[in-house]
Amino acid sequence: MEIRKLNAARGWLWISHSIQLLQRNPMFGIGGALGSMLVVLIALTLPLFGPLIAVALLPVMLAGYMRLCRALEQNESADLSLLLAGFKQHTRNLVALGAFLMLGMFFISALMVFVGGDSFSALMEQVHGAQDVQVLMDALAGADSQV
Repeated sequence: MEIRKLNAARGWLWISHSIQLLQRNPMFGIGGALGSMLVVLIALTLPLFGPLIAVALLPVMLAGYMRLCRALEQNESADLSLLLAGFKQHTRNLVALGAFLMLGMFFISALMVFVGGDSFSALMEQVHGAQDVQVLMDALAGADSQV
């Protein structure tokens, strides 16, 4: 694989291309995204290990969604079974990528707790207990500089 450097304007080109792709078949584009989200949400409802399974499945579902987009781009016949392409090819590698994602999230969370310490813990308690948006904004505004 060759790494190419591209200018920042290329990002806008990708966004405009994705809008054109979505306009080709809006039902498959939106249905595919909703289907992928549904699989992850179902995994999140599993007790105990659900969130871990959901994070591990994110690259698998993203690979399926990318396969669906490729089919739309190349004017191939597209159906929602393409969302399962990540389960048909390279599944082990995609789940390993999800595990690395999970480890990165754990590392960053541990780093946040280490750097923020008691201030961060207090802020998180306020965030979890708050029902009002204004309370959250006040908690963030009044947070210690370490957070």
